[in-house]
Formats: sequence, structure tokens, C-alpha cells
Amino acid sequence: MKSTILKTIVAGSLAVMCLGVATGCSSTDDKGHTGGVAATVNGVEIPEDKVTDRVQLYREQQDVTSEKAWGEWLAEYSYTPQTVREELLDPLIEQEVLRQEASEMGIAVEESEIDGYVQKMRDNYESDEAWQEALDQVGMTVEEYRENIDIALLKRGVQEKLAEESGGMTDALGYFNEHASEFQNLRRSSHILFEEGDEATAQDVLNRINSGELSFEDAASQYSTDSGTAAKQGDVGYGAPINSLITEYTDALATLNEGQVSGLVPSQYGIHIIKCTEVYNPPASPASIDELPSEIVEYVNTQVDNANTSAYDEWMQASRDEREIVINDMPENVPYNLDMSKYQDEETTNAENAEGTEQQEEFVEELGAEEGAVDAVTQVDELAQGAEEGAQHIEEAQGAENTENTESAEGTAGTAGGDNAQG
Repeated sequence: MKSTILKTIVAGSLAVMCLGVATGCSSTDDKGHTGGVAATVNGVEIPEDKVTDRVQLYREQQDVTSEKAWGEWLAEYSYTPQTVREELLDPLIEQEVLRQEASEMGIAVEESEIDGYVQKMRDNYESDEAWQEALDQVGMTVEEYRENIDIALLKRGVQEKLAEESGGMTDALGYFNEHASEFQNLRRSSHILFEEGDEATAQDVLNRINSGELSFEDAASQYSTDSGTAAKQGDVGYGAPINSLITEYTDALATLNEGQVSGLVPSQYGIHIIKCTEVYNPPASPASIDELPSEIVEYVNTQVDNANTSAYDEWMQASRDEREIVINDMPENVPYNLDMSKYQDEETTNAENAEGTEQQEEFVEELGAEEGAVDAVTQVDELAQGAEEGAQHIEEAQGAENTENTESAEGTAGTAGGDNAQG
């Protein structure tokens, strides 16, 4: 399935307007609304005007409200008004499928439960005006906020139901017990990284550590060229499966007992001195996942989330296939429609097709919100940080990359490709 392009926009239920005066449709109002239906799911309509609202809000947030700026943006990322509409409409269709499936499964969200989340959010603001300002920052009304909480809770209910009925999902403790052997003799380590060719300095520091003249931790803080771990006295964290470390590092660490320090270990990142700071063996049958170190809990939760998301996605695709979904053509008079030939001619389109596709994929990844329902329950917690930071926290909650962790992983101990498998 596609990801939506609008990271900062939360979509509710939507749909298509008619194609113009010739078909008897009324003209647009001052918001560009035309009425009509964008799509139907088993006969349930998704309004076109809400699609229009989301596109127009996005244009305002990105400062591409003029036709020229909008056309240039579309051309830059190889979009058209039609494809923008498609990517907005798809998750709205998915939300309607979720509603219908949840109803058939006997899953419903009580208004009082939604009230609780809304009140919890509202209580963090000094006044109704401040609360409204926070909503305005993320382009949402109270009604839309309630709708998204409803969608998030319906999704949670479906996931729990699937776990009960099919066993296609799992919980954290179940995952850990199933994979317990992977966490035996789990080694945590620290390292000091020197530049390639600087063996003399590395050997001198190693000699001073071994003689007791210099502690490993002080040496890491003072000499390591890996700023990310140097700030933590060289701590790299646990090895596999928690973190994927480069082969040279992993092989050297495997030979060390707790408290031991390696010799000089060359790799593509430079020269390492490695200390094994812990050899961890988990309890045979923990009563709770919380008995385990936090890094293991985070890793396990990430794996469970991935597994559950995959199972839910498969279920959703099967549910969509079982329903009659009709997508109507985009009306010509929506306010975001324009003649793309003004911004990119056929020759340029053909020449830049591959590059444009790559740009589009990068853009979707950068702005990619979770498909389907946005996790409005998470938004309650995130928005509670304050009105001024509301929009930023929403973006972080929807998947902004942790560049600090990435930078720390890349040049050090060396996670493969800079991927640190933390939750």
C-alpha cells in the first residue's frame, strides 16, 4: 500500500464532487468546496470536500498556495493533482474499511472513552484559546481530533481481536520467550576509536589502560574519535541481536569476558580498543518483560510492533479485497487542480522520470505518516508537551528519524550501514 504524503495532516472520513456545471454540479464555495463523493466503500461515501481540505491545508503549511509554487512543487516530486489525491484518498478508504470491519467484529469505542482522552489533552492548557491554538497548529478541529482517537482505538481493538482469534500477533513477553536463545551470553561493550593509521597513539593508550595508569572510561572520553560514544565513556550498548555491529568488532567482542579489554582491532572505521562491560544471561522464564534490561525491552517491543503491523496489514488488505470499493474521477474544478504542462513538458518528463521517481520516494519517506489511521492516542501524549511545540511533537510521533542515534552508530563500533536496531 502507499504511504500518505501528508505527515502533518490528519485525515478523517472523506469523498468526490461532480465534474462541473455540465453535469449539474454547483460551483465551488469560498473554500473550494464542490460537494460530491470521492469514493464509496460498500456504498458508504467518502466526501470530496475533505480531500480538498487536506490538500489545501498542506499547501498552506508548505507555503505553496499560489498556482506557480504548487505546480513547481508537483513537478519537482513527480506528482500530479490526481496522484496527490490518490495518496490522500487511500488511507481514508482504509479507515472506512476499518470502521466496517470493526462493526462486524462487535468492536466499538464508547464516547466516554474518547471524552477521557480529549479531556486529558484539554487539561494541559490554561484556556480554551490555548487548546484551540494547539489544534490549529496541526490543522485539526476538535471533531477531527475525536474522530482520530476513535480510529486509533478501533485499530487497537481489531489488533487485540486478531491476537485472540488467529494467533497472528504476539505480545512482548511471548516474543522474548520464543526467541530466548538469541539473548544468551549477550555482550555489552564500550570502545575507543582511533583514526586509521594512528596505531602508535592507539597502542600507547592501550598500554596505559593495561598498566592501570588510565581508566578505559577516561580514555574513551579523551581519545575516541567517535563523538557519539565518547560522550558516554565509550558505551556502545549490547551486541546482536540488539545492535548489528560490524564483523571485526563482533568477532573481537566474542572472545572477551566481562571486564576484559581487547588488543587493537582494525576495521573500515579505524582502530578500536574494545572492553566487554557485561555478559548478560536473562532469567529462564521471566514473569514480566519489565524484568529485562530496558534496551532488550525496547528491542523486543520494536520486533513485536513490526510483527503486529505486518499481520494487521495483511488482514487489512484481505478486508479491502472483500469490499466493493469505487473510486470516482477527480473533479476538474477542485482548487488544487492545474495544467501541469506549464511546469514540465513531455521531453523533460521523460528525461527526468527516473530521477523524479527517486525524489518522490524520498519525499514520501520523509513525510510518510503511518498508513491508515494516525495514532491519535499517541497524539494525546505528544500534544500535552505544550501548544507551541504541538506540531513538532506530532511530526516526531509520526516517524521523524533520530539522527543522533544514527550518527552515533555510523562511525563507531560500527553498526552495519549505520542501522541501530533500537526501538
